[in-house]
Order: sequence, then structure tokens, then C-alpha cells
Amino acid sequence: MFPGDSVINNGVNDPNKIYQYEQWNGQTAVKDVWASPEAVEGTEGISFHRGINQNDVLKAWIPEVRRVFTLEYVEQRMYKDILLFRFTPSPSIFYNIHQMPENAKYYQFGPSGVANVSSIFEGVPLFLSNPHFYGADPVYLEKIQGLNPNYEEHGTKIDIEPISGTTMYAKKRTQINVRLLRVSYFPQYKNLPNVLCPYLWMEESGEVTDKLALEFKDTVYPALKGKLITKWICIGIFAVCTIICLTLFFFAYRKREAALNRNEGYDYVDLKSAAPNKNNVA
Repeated sequence: MFPGDSVINNGVNDPNKIYQYEQWNGQTAVKDVWASPEAVEGTEGISFHRGINQNDVLKAWIPEVRRVFTLEYVEQRMYKDILLFRFTPSPSIFYNIHQMPENAKYYQFGPSGVANVSSIFEGVPLFLSNPHFYGADPVYLEKIQGLNPNYEEHGTKIDIEPISGTTMYAKKRTQINVRLLRVSYFPQYKNLPNVLCPYLWMEESGEVTDKLALEFKDTVYPALKGKLITKWICIGIFAVCTIICLTLFFFAYRKREAALNRNEGYDYVDLKSAAPNKNNVA
């Protein structure tokens, strides 16, 4: 295995593991960044296993930060006449150790709302967050002017078609922040506050084309409809056969009962006629 190679599961042995990383950069776990090894798992964040439901917690491997991010279901929506499940990164990714003690592994000791990535960049004090510190502790907004966090503009959205597990609409938004500290031996900076300052934020987006959306609807939905119709036809046939069998059984039972009643009547008369006459008894 050469350095830099990645291994992706093809789902042959387990369909639920399709598109999952088995190795990244020749490793099954990242051992030199965090306080304890980070196992390589999850997909690249674009394709997932088939048959996704609203209770699923999806995992995505994020190479830039050497971490697994979890994605949680938010809502369902229609897009180009296709039903999609919207997922978004779990808020717990940015929790500090008080909200989630496990995040001590990632050195998240400050207020919640940012992910510490300093160890990836040789100690440079860099932190990731949602743009405008959306969803973060309000303390981050107190010393920065011009911020107006809101979900529509600053939240990450991943809309997945649940049958195929394919992302058909996505907006991935990230903000890079740098920690600025007051330096006493520069008088001109003596009034500079200690602050986590936004450096830039970026958006990566994509969506299914109208042509591919139409092909999907014309191929997948009719097949599912046909499968559903076949299923109900089979259920109907089974129900009819069951009714016929029960009806035949009922009539056969009634016929048998009638026959038994006729036989019992004959035996009764026969036995009575064969009984000894007391007048003929000596």
C-alpha cells in the first residue's frame, strides 16, 4: 500500500457499507493529530447507503480536519418533484468538553461552537465554525461587528434521496477563524481584545441537473410503483385464495355434518327396531 491511497467499500458483502472509507491515506485510523486515534469511517459526504430513513445518523469522513462528522436528519422536502431527506452536521461536533466530555480528544476546551484544528496546522491557532458563528456560543459575537447568523444563509444542508442514498442538493458552509491575542510589547496593539476573529467563510454547493432529475423520476418511481402494485396484487390474490379455501372448508364441513346427522338418524331407527320386545320375553 503506497502512502496516500484510500480504500472505499463497494458494498458487495454489506450494502450498508457502500461508499464507506476503509482506509484513508493508507491508514485505518489517524494517530498523530488528536489525543487518541481517530478511526477512519464514513463516506465522502456525497453518497450514502440505500434505503435511508429519518432515524439514521450518517457519518462523513472529512479529510481536511482528520475527523468523522455525524449528520442528523432535519426535515423532508420536495426538490424537482423528488422527495429528499435533509441532513445537517450534528451540533455536537462543535460542543466543548462541558457539553460533551468526549470532545476533550479534539482539545475543545473553550466555549461551544467551534472545532479546534490547531493540531493539524502545527499549532497555528485555527478554528472551524459555521459562518457568522451560527449556532455558536454568543460570546463569539460580542467582540465582532457585522455578524448576523441564520440557518438559511449560514447552515450546511445536505439533501439526500432516500431510496438511492444519493445527495441531490447540498450547500456546505464553513468559516475559518484565527485566535488573536493581545501582545504587550507592541503598544499600538495594547487595546486589541483577545478574540476569535473570522478570517474567511466559504460555500461549496451542488445540485442535480433537471435532466438527471427527470431520468431518476422516469426510471425509479415507475419501478417502485410497479413493485407496489405487484405487492398489493399478490396480497389480493392471497386474500381471495384464503376466502375461497375457507368457503370450501365451510361447505365441506356443513356437508359432513349433514351426512353425519343422516347416518345417526338411520342408526337410531335401526337400533330401535332391533331392540327386543318385552312382550316376547319369556
